[in-house]
Amino acid sequence: MRGIAGAGRVTGVGFVLAAILMAGGTALAEEEMKEPVGASPYAAWKNGPSADPAFFPVAVWMQPPKRAKDYKAAGVNIYVAVWKGPTEEHLAQLHEAGMPLICHMNEVAVRHMADPLIIGWLQPDEPDICHAHRWEDLRKRDKPSQTVGPWLPPYHPSEIIDRYTLMKAADPTRPVFVSFSLAVVYPDAAARGNRKNHPEDYLEYMKGLDIVAFDIYPGIHQHKPAAGKYWTVAKGVMNLRKWAAGKKPVWVDIEAMKPRLDHSPHSFKAEVWMGLIHGAQGINYYVHQNASGKAPIPSIEDSVFHDKEMLAAFTAINKLIASLAPVLNSPTVEGGAAVVSSVPASEEVAQAGIDPIALMVKKHEGATYLFSVRMETSPARGTFRVKGLPDKATAEVIGEGRTVEITGGTFADDFESLGVHLYKILPAK
Repeated sequence: MRGIAGAGRVTGVGFVLAAILMAGGTALAEEEMKEPVGASPYAAWKNGPSADPAFFPVAVWMQPPKRAKDYKAAGVNIYVAVWKGPTEEHLAQLHEAGMPLICHMNEVAVRHMADPLIIGWLQPDEPDICHAHRWEDLRKRDKPSQTVGPWLPPYHPSEIIDRYTLMKAADPTRPVFVSFSLAVVYPDAAARGNRKNHPEDYLEYMKGLDIVAFDIYPGIHQHKPAAGKYWTVAKGVMNLRKWAAGKKPVWVDIEAMKPRLDHSPHSFKAEVWMGLIHGAQGINYYVHQNASGKAPIPSIEDSVFHDKEMLAAFTAINKLIASLAPVLNSPTVEGGAAVVSSVPASEEVAQAGIDPIALMVKKHEGATYLFSVRMETSPARGTFRVKGLPDKATAEVIGEGRTVEITGGTFADDFESLGVHLYKILPAK
């Protein structure tokens, strides 16, 4: 669960949409969704995220719009959700920064449905787990800050599908975004309540969304069984891709807050590339530091800006992703390379179907790109064999100021714990 910062995110949409539909809808409701054109998974929506091959979604979750210029400077190109909004002030601030928004379909957003700043709609956050309250219940009470009764069970998939139907009736030109919980990896999590060990629910949930993500945050021990197990980020992406059956863009929520516990700029970088290498087509950063009475740890809404090393890593990775966007958006070359690790996968990682060193191959403008990451917290040496290369080739190791010579399509390299190596391979001159 996302903690204090996420406590008010579940927003009611039915009463707003009912009013729209009873009034005959909007001009946008007249337009049908177009079939995807080309490779971009976002080409289906006229008013959705950019389908430009040079654009890769790098979002931040629930941050103050007044910070949008700072996030843009740090390489973020989408806001997802705004606290108790959007309001007119929120939209004005985001317009000033030129920051697109995926938001709840509240009254203000409906008034601005023709605004291209809004590029998507939100379902309830983490609908797959129990919630202390729902916004629909709170709005009926005199003191909305009070907890409403006991924990409520997860949203039934039919609820999410019904809401989706209403949202798409009001506006088929934008995608609907849903982010699930750590139960994507741990179906027996207590947070699943009466739906523990029912992963089949996710196949139904997929009918109520267009873009799907999940959060787990192993570095800050969001879920004790996952503490320090960064490979769970990859496992969640793998599960979502399987359930989406290639029909929905999969994003990954990444912990990008001020370091603590196992979390560090180094592990942050590994998580990002674990997600991308396993097929994530967008990133949604969670940068809050949630308060804890045990340390005590204060609540910091924009904690990524409160640690120089973390901010530097955050910015560098985002800028690198932007520079590699045309590559990341190109088709993955399945079976384009193989790697043998000097250290085999641990039993738990092997059972999860994850390689000790993971890789992804892309081809773009005559170059072969091989992106790789060590999936566990121990060093290893990887021996790679890349298909389709001439007898002699050279790999630039992106961002490391070195090259690797490749003979007969084969080369080896050393990985530190959670190490990342990104290779751009060209025929030797």
